[in-house]
Amino acid sequence: MLRAMRAPHGALRKAPVSTGSALLSTGPSARCSRFLATKKEEKKVPPETPEEVTRKLREQRDYWDKQERSTVKTILSQWGGLLFFGFWCLVAWLGKQWAEYEMRLVEREEAEKTRRRKRKVPEE
Repeated sequence: MLRAMRAPHGALRKAPVSTGSALLSTGPSARCSRFLATKKEEKKVPPETPEEVTRKLREQRDYWDKQERSTVKTILSQWGGLLFFGFWCLVAWLGKQWAEYEMRLVEREEAEKTRRRKRKVPEE
């Protein structure tokens, strides 16, 4: 909600004609002056007493009742980000383990070929 700010006394006077530029004028723009002229009086509501505020807060209903939402929804709403991050960390860890397993197989296969070559080559 927009509220007009009260300017210091004399700040809204018209700019002298000799400036020749709208950027240098100290008066309100046409849009601002229309806004100030058409501003309606706001309804003035008496401030609430602390007792009334406390009573209203006690009467407020929670957005979700504990009976309305399931345990799964509660856990996902509170821990969802961590579960999402943990899931992708698990995917990355499984990929790493699989790559290391395949590398061990390749290294074992290469070691067997080297052993066979060493056996076949006669020593001099």
